[in-house]
Amino acid sequence: MKSFIGWFEYFGTNEYFCYINFVNGKQLVIAIPGTYALPLAILAIVNVWIWQYVRLRLRRTPLMITLTTQRRLPHIKRDIEMLRRTMIPVCILILHGLPGLGFVIAATIQANGIIYYLGYRLTFFSVSLSMIIMPIVIIQLTPKIKAVVFL
Repeated sequence: MKSFIGWFEYFGTNEYFCYINFVNGKQLVIAIPGTYALPLAILAIVNVWIWQYVRLRLRRTPLMITLTTQRRLPHIKRDIEMLRRTMIPVCILILHGLPGLGFVIAATIQANGIIYYLGYRLTFFSVSLSMIIMPIVIIQLTPKIKAVVFL
């Protein structure tokens, strides 16, 4: 834990927040996978499992609609709806993480220690926007919560 203490830097009198410097490569190599890549990988694996399960159920369904297929159809529709309810928030989170990732890539390519002067502010703005949008999206995607909120 002692090795992580000096990673966060105070950016002076004009900047009133502490953040990992985009230019420091050692910090970024550990921070990006821990905060961005690992959660996305876990979400991607879960969604791939759900997608394969739904495809397996659809593949077992014959072309002619039989009684068993008619009984299975609500379950298949439920699985597809569940997949949609997970993919939309994941896509929103990915889109809101892209500005920060773009600034990290730009700082790495330039490698001169100069960061775009609004880089940190735009990164924090996209995170704040994500925190505002995600509950609204989750309320809209979940019928029971939507019924309670919009009485």
